[in-house]
Amino acid sequence: MVDTNKKLPVNPGKDILKADPRYLEINVSGDGGGYQINSPIDPSEAKKSFFKEQWTSSGTYESIQADEKKGEVRTSLLKESRIYNTGGSSFTSEGSMETYVKDTRKDTTEGDISREVGGNEFIAVADQSIMTSKNGFIHNQAAGSSDATSYVMSEGDYVEERSGNYLSSTKGDDVKIVKGSYFRAIADGDVATHVQSGNFDLQVTSGKLHIMTSGNDLIANSNVKVLLQVGSNAKITIDPSMIKLQVGGGSYIEITSGGIKMVSPRIDLNWGLKYAQIYYFKKWYLWNL
Repeated sequence: MVDTNKKLPVNPGKDILKADPRYLEINVSGDGGGYQINSPIDPSEAKKSFFKEQWTSSGTYESIQADEKKGEVRTSLLKESRIYNTGGSSFTSEGSMETYVKDTRKDTTEGDISREVGGNEFIAVADQSIMTSKNGFIHNQAAGSSDATSYVMSEGDYVEERSGNYLSSTKGDDVKIVKGSYFRAIADGDVATHVQSGNFDLQVTSGKLHIMTSGNDLIANSNVKVLLQVGSNAKITIDPSMIKLQVGGGSYIEITSGGIKMVSPRIDLNWGLKYAQIYYFKKWYLWNL
């Protein structure tokens, strides 16, 4: 059986040349420079035993041998090779194909490159993977496979640097989960979040929520109602018709355009006003004695 998976094949004719010469026809030719051709064959099974091998004085060889399953296998061991085509070229392999390069590999194409993969594509890089593009990148998930999921995974740091704008459009949900800290700094510009339909929730489960501004007013604007609430009892409600300050169910102050309403089991007015009333009452009393 022919071994076709060796990266550095051993002389494929070594076992055939050891066969009993009584059942083989061996044709050998060569020259004084070390070039020789060996072609043994078994006449009774010519299709199965066909073999031809060419050796050079530098140690390279090329061979053609018959194989029961594959039909024919060609093997070559070369020191270095150059192929130059003035026209086009093509290569077709209906079976598996393996390319092994021990040193650096470089592919240069002045035109376009097209690659089509019918199954999965696996790329493993031991060091860094660097890709540059002069006119940008386009990643397109083919039509008909919109339900397929795309994954980007990284166990180390993931850093992106851009000198231009960044635009992102998502027709479905956009979910981001951060196990550590999340920090965003805007050096120069505005931040805007526009929810066209639905709710906008901001929740801090453990910790404090700080909303601070030092350069201008802090504005909370609503066409319907603004509610500030601490626990279940203390509330400040603002709507277009009134402002209501409420603690519990029995005490509140309600301010409208028509007046101010205070409701409580006990109302304590300003003590300074109370003392002023007592002072003037005493002065009026003494004046009228």
